[in-house]
Amino acid sequence: MKQSKTTGKFAKLALYAIGPCVGAAYLLASNSPFLGQNEASGWTNLKLPAQPTISIMTRDPAKSITTEIAKPEREPQTSSERTRHNAASTSQRSIAATAKATVSASSMSRAAAEEISAAPIVQATIEIEKHLRPLSNEELAGEAWQKGLQKLSAGDTDGAIERFRHALALQPDHIEARWSLAATLINQSNLDEADVLLAKGIELTHNAPRLAQLYAHLLLSRGHPEKALKILDTAPPPVKDDTEYHALLASILVREGQHARAANIYGSLLAVDSSKGVWWLGLGVCAEALAKPMEAVTAYERAAGTGLNRELNNIVLSRLAALKAQTNTLAQTEGYRP
Repeated sequence: MKQSKTTGKFAKLALYAIGPCVGAAYLLASNSPFLGQNEASGWTNLKLPAQPTISIMTRDPAKSITTEIAKPEREPQTSSERTRHNAASTSQRSIAATAKATVSASSMSRAAAEEISAAPIVQATIEIEKHLRPLSNEELAGEAWQKGLQKLSAGDTDGAIERFRHALALQPDHIEARWSLAATLINQSNLDEADVLLAKGIELTHNAPRLAQLYAHLLLSRGHPEKALKILDTAPPPVKDDTEYHALLASILVREGQHARAANIYGSLLAVDSSKGVWWLGLGVCAEALAKPMEAVTAYERAAGTGLNRELNNIVLSRLAALKAQTNTLAQTEGYRP
């Protein structure tokens, strides 16, 4: 029977499935010779056989599947025909079940998505109770010392001294706070209090080099080089770690007449940095005192080329001239051989 144009030439059910390969499934129930192009999806055009089929189509035409689902025109008569008929029926039922399951899963997915999107958004506020750990005396002392430095930079000397004292009250062995307080007191000519403060610091910190060096300077200024030497000799750091400490020690040894030991220290200092003219000058003084004029000349010549200030450079040039005149005289009158 010829189909009516009002009812359409074919009926189509499009089934969309989610998966890496299957793009769509079309259950086609007509013998239409051609499926028109779908411009939106780009599916492959299929030419249908004369009888109804079920087609599972992918974006790759090579992977599309087409299976006949129409009943045979006559009932199977032989056993082989019945076997083929049963196999075809089983395949058709399997494909139909798969399509039905896909529709069900797709519907459930959309329903679940709609239910989730319609659900109200619940905002919860979580209150976290913070328990701040109290600062230790060491930390509080560090803060007080920093505030003292800030006040000192701002010109508030009294405020700085107050902060430094507070830091030491919290932590008596705070080296930097003690050094800062002592240096501030020395600048204010409060030498007695600075002396007591540094002596106590040496005791508490087991002769910290920074405190020992400041205390030695204070003792020298007050006319006590032997006490200064004793302080510096107690626990000196390695030469490479604190050259200023050892330069001060060497200068005190020169003043105390211990030239041989001072010369050794100057030699160690110059091994670390040979550009220091004042150390070459010290070495020259020691060599001259030890009756080594040629070594003294060498040391003075090295000192003269290092950019000393005018006063020290004049001393160097004066000693060089005197030593050269002395050695020349000795060489001429006594056959001196250096």
